[in-house]
Amino acid sequence: MSTNIPGQVSERRPGLVWLASGLLSLQALGNGFVALVILVDITDQVDHGQDVGAGTIIGAMISIGLFVGYLALAIGIFRGKEWARTPAIVLTFFALLLTAVFLLVSGNVLLLGGAAVQLGLLITLAKDAVGSWCQP
Repeated sequence: MSTNIPGQVSERRPGLVWLASGLLSLQALGNGFVALVILVDITDQVDHGQDVGAGTIIGAMISIGLFVGYLALAIGIFRGKEWARTPAIVLTFFALLLTAVFLLVSGNVLLLGGAAVQLGLLITLAKDAVGSWCQP
C-alpha cells in the first residue's frame, strides 16, 4: 500500500498537488500584477503632484498581502505542509464569494474566468490526494 508522505524519496507528488500549487501560484501572480498596476498608478499620481487616495493605498496593500499569502500557500501545499491546506480553502472560498458579488454588481462577464479558476482550485484542494499529501 502506498501513502503520500512528503519528504519520502520513493513517493511521487500527486498530480492534484501540482495542480493546486499551480492554481495558487496563478492567483498569486494575478494579485501581484494588480499590486504592480496600483503601485505604478500611485507613482504616476505622485509624479504629477496629485493626492493619492486612501482607497488606492489600501488596495495596493491588500493586493501585496494576497500576493504574498497565495505564494506562501502554493509553496506550502507543494511541500506538503499541514498548515497550508485549510487557509488555502478558506481564502479561495472567500475569493470566489467576492468574485460572485462583483460579477452580480458589475455585470462584467470577464470575472467568470477568475471564478472558474477559483472554483477549480476549491475542488482540487478538497480532493483526498491533496489532503493526504498535506498531513503531518
